[in-house]
Amino acid sequence: MTLERTLQQRDPLAALVGRRTSYLAAIGIPFYAAIMMSLNAEEIVAPGLALVSLALVIATGVVFIRASSPMRAPFDRPRYLVVLAGALLAHLFGTASMWGENAYVRDDWGPSVIGLFLLALAPFRPGRDILLAGLASALVVGATVAAQFQTLASPVPVYVLVVVAETPIVGLAVGSAVFAAALVRALDRWQSLESMSADDVAGERSDDIARSVRKDRVTILNREVVPFFSRVIEADDVGAEDRERARQLADGIRAAMVADVERGWLDGVLDELARAGYGRGSIRDQARQAELLNVDQRTVLRAVLVVLQGQPGFEPESLRLAFEARGDSSRGVVAARVGAPEPSVRALLEPYLAVMQVLFDDLQVEFAEPALILRFAYGHR
Repeated sequence: MTLERTLQQRDPLAALVGRRTSYLAAIGIPFYAAIMMSLNAEEIVAPGLALVSLALVIATGVVFIRASSPMRAPFDRPRYLVVLAGALLAHLFGTASMWGENAYVRDDWGPSVIGLFLLALAPFRPGRDILLAGLASALVVGATVAAQFQTLASPVPVYVLVVVAETPIVGLAVGSAVFAAALVRALDRWQSLESMSADDVAGERSDDIARSVRKDRVTILNREVVPFFSRVIEADDVGAEDRERARQLADGIRAAMVADVERGWLDGVLDELARAGYGRGSIRDQARQAELLNVDQRTVLRAVLVVLQGQPGFEPESLRLAFEARGDSSRGVVAARVGAPEPSVRALLEPYLAVMQVLFDDLQVEFAEPALILRFAYGHR
């Protein structure tokens, strides 16, 4: 998945917190359109077209709500184009419903509706897309104003009326685009500083980790190997029993080294949870596909495992993680038993699933109490 320069994809949790603005836009914009339509009722010559226009605004709001859902993230370009097309069609039908009787363009609600939808897109689309949508919408609105210029009551040049009609669109689109771009730039700066700090910490701790590993190895040698060699040196000869013991020690050390090499990061996560008093699940990953997860993907998957462990009704021993390669991508499955109602489980996991929806491909959530299954895909990066 290619990450776009949007708040939703750079910081899914921030977009999730701002989701209430999506509901406000989807409810408030049709309400605004209905009020303005009622105030201009005397100018409407085709009530049927006016109702179609209002229905399009409502439908666009519904599409916007569904497209901005964290479980359908990211808000991709096709959905954004559907929202834009719905707002433009609503404007065109609204204009057609007043054709020939529209005295002033300053009280037309169509341009404001378009601009408000573009403003609501700020967390979900790049600033460039919003700005281009604003310019395209301004051209459409300008063309409709010019087409009905002869029936307008204002005694001013046509370009003045065009500017008046386009102002809500251009103003809101530019503001939305600048806001979206500024958010992403701020996130880029923060992530850059965070990465530098993480590298510094990793550099400072790498020597400590290496010393800790060496200490563990020396402890094993002191406990097992050194006493054996001391006894062999003190003995007059080496017997069959000594040779067998030497073979066992060599096999044990070799097995420990192989286990350390094959040990994945998920094993460490499950071990930490087990030491914290939770049970230990199981991992099936013969091709070591879990090692292909990037840092962000590992972080959110670890967070899901931790939050599940603390959920009442969760059965730690039921946790199963499986990874496999499929063509050019990898597939992962997290399965567990959670003895809790579905609404509470989904509410608990919502912020984590919002992040997973952005970081992974084809996230699927299945919950048939008490079985919870998360399926996801990710590319080889």
